[in-house]
Amino acid sequence: MLEGLRERGREPFLADPYAQAAAVRFMEILGEAAGNLSLSFRSRNPDFPVRNLRGFASFAKHEYWRVQSERLWAAIAGMPELRRALVKVRADAPSRNARNE
Repeated sequence: MLEGLRERGREPFLADPYAQAAAVRFMEILGEAAGNLSLSFRSRNPDFPVRNLRGFASFAKHEYWRVQSERLWAAIAGMPELRRALVKVRADAPSRNARNE
């Protein structure tokens, strides 16, 4: 979803309050998911931005009126970096079949 917003571009995003609200909600969900990652995952993947994701989710939930559109856009523009981190984590993780054997 955030990739689609990023592909549309900065100006259309900044002009669309519905896109901004959707992005905030999606970032909240990412933050909640990051908060549910196990301690063992976090220790094996210290570079994964759990604190950043959790921090934004908390901020957006509790101080939503202070979310700045430009900063939200910067987070969306940084999504390819998060995607690369996720791909790396998935590549480094043992396969499900290997764990079940």
